Amino acid sequence: MEELIAQCGLNCAICEAFIATKNNDESKKIEIAENWNKIYNHKFSAEDINCVGCRMEGAHIGYCTKCEVRKCGISKNVENCAFCNDYPDCKTLNNFFKMIPQNGAEKLKETLDKIKNEKS
Repeated sequence: MEELIAQCGLNCAICEAFIATKNNDESKKIEIAENWNKIYNHKFSAEDINCVGCRMEGAHIGYCTKCEVRKCGISKNVENCAFCNDYPDCKTLNNFFKMIPQNGAEKLKETLDKIKNEKS
């Protein structure tokens, strides 16, 4: 499966919301919304689970339209944060990492570090 790396290092191609949107799977969107309500302590509905990938034009999950990391990457015209001169010391990205539950930030950092090392 081809990778589709978001600004923050998330591989959209394996994200459950991206896959459910791509497959137009309403029952999966309901399941994801219920799960994310618990994880993120935020009210999601199946309609919120609609995403074509961070770097793509089109539908994005509500938070993603406001995501400062995404906005920054787009404004700097970088493929993802690994290509930014401010990485890994970016305040915007590191503040985002603090919001991610269950140590998920470590996986994103690993992805971005790997990309940065490969491009060097």
